[in-house]
Amino acid sequence: MQGCSNSNGVLFAEGKCNCTTCSVYFVEECTIGRIDEVHERCSSLFTDTNSTDNYESILKLSNTSDLKEIERDMDLELLDNKIILNNPISFPVKFMLVLAFFLVILLIVFIIFSILSYNGLIHIPGIDSESLINITKWIGVGLCMSSLSYLVLVLGYAIGCSSSGDGNKFVIDACRSRLKDSAAVQKKIDTDLAASFNALQSCEDNLRLASGISDVLMDQRLSNLERECSCITNWVEDLKSRIESVNVEIEDLENAEKNNSGSEGLDNIAEQNKELTNKNDLLRIKYYYLLQI
Repeated sequence: MQGCSNSNGVLFAEGKCNCTTCSVYFVEECTIGRIDEVHERCSSLFTDTNSTDNYESILKLSNTSDLKEIERDMDLELLDNKIILNNPISFPVKFMLVLAFFLVILLIVFIIFSILSYNGLIHIPGIDSESLINITKWIGVGLCMSSLSYLVLVLGYAIGCSSSGDGNKFVIDACRSRLKDSAAVQKKIDTDLAASFNALQSCEDNLRLASGISDVLMDQRLSNLERECSCITNWVEDLKSRIESVNVEIEDLENAEKNNSGSEGLDNIAEQNKELTNKNDLLRIKYYYLLQI
């Protein structure tokens, strides 16, 4: 479609037509500047830490929730991005350890005291050697009963801890299974993200190609518009020269009309002068007539 004209009948410049019908596909805004914007918006869906609805924030929130649940069920904690078992010593364990320490010291002291008293190296005033040995035997029996009771207590506590450990083992196995399931889901998500990234990269390349083609078309359209603008400018200059010539003719006509209007005024003045002269003559005759009377 060549030779389209506007409402004033001005022909467009030669080249691609820029009427509404021909340029409907080339009036879109250039998209080359929006590629980086698209890339930033897509990246922010995964890396924007200020947003609470992106992928990374949702994943962290889910992991934090699972970790708190595990910490509540088991003595686990997060340290340097590693999950470790936090197994503090409880008060009963501390008590049994202190009791065992004093019991061991007491047994050592009793053994040394028994050996010395049996050899007659220890003498207590008012107590003979035979009585001292008997007292030492009864103290030894008491210490043996205390040690046996303590061993039974420790054995019961160890059995309880073993049962609790078996229960915790089931919980740990369940947590390990959940972590494996989460790892499988995460691996699938990573695969999907890699595929999405490749698709996004392909779209970006296509967008850059389309933007380059759009720039070429826009440049061609701008060149045509410049030629049309030059044509219209020349046409306006021609109109200006014609208007100036018409204005000159109008001024000449106005001057001629003014000149014609001046001659008619002189004729009017001459006629008035003639009438006044006649009236003056009549008045002069009447004046002479009155003087004679």
